[in-house]
Amino acid sequence: MPVVILIAILSFIGYLAFGQGIDEAITTFVTVLVVACPCSLGLATPLAIVVAEGYSASKGILVKKSEILENAKKVDTIVFDKTGTLTYGKLKISKIINYDTIEDSELMQIVGSIEEKSTHPIAQAFKEYLEENKLEKLEVTQFENIAGLGISAKVESRNVLLGNAKMLQKYNIKNEHADSEQILAEKGNSIVYVVIDNKVSAIIGINDIVRENAKEVIEILNKNNIQTIMLTRR
Repeated sequence: MPVVILIAILSFIGYLAFGQGIDEAITTFVTVLVVACPCSLGLATPLAIVVAEGYSASKGILVKKSEILENAKKVDTIVFDKTGTLTYGKLKISKIINYDTIEDSELMQIVGSIEEKSTHPIAQAFKEYLEENKLEKLEVTQFENIAGLGISAKVESRNVLLGNAKMLQKYNIKNEHADSEQILAEKGNSIVYVVIDNKVSAIIGINDIVRENAKEVIEILNKNNIQTIMLTRR
């Protein structure tokens, strides 16, 4: 193998020395390698793919098939999940806008008791809020997860809805607080409307910490003419 590589290099230099173009010299160099070492070159591609898959795995990137690596150069759009991908997935209650007569603690006790039964990432922020503020969980009945909208449940004698603005439309609930939602959303908050007995009782903002390199990654992709899309739920 070293001898073949040496011959290929000498061929490359020779072609340049005799006034041939760089393209011709490279073609000759590659031709010598292909003719003299077809087995080595045949092993090079699968070996490179195996190494690339291993390196990707060490960086947390799962490659399902080797063909994906070969087709990666054709990618023109990348869809990112928000929570846990662009962010660290560590959600916190950032703002409580209470329109009801009950105290914030009672309001959050109701909301937290319902969210405690949910598997959505946002629910963890409410669970931690209950624990940090030492609020007891209330009995929740008639719990129902409404896909893409939020949650419906009953706490004691109260009928409660938790979710986004689309949920208000579904249940024909008048929304007089769209401006407050917009302000919170502009600050990077996920919004949860709290509806108690068909009346908007509060708007809660939940915020997450954006990953340090998220902006840099998106800028690099955009510079390479790759469109980026963020996919999120409620």
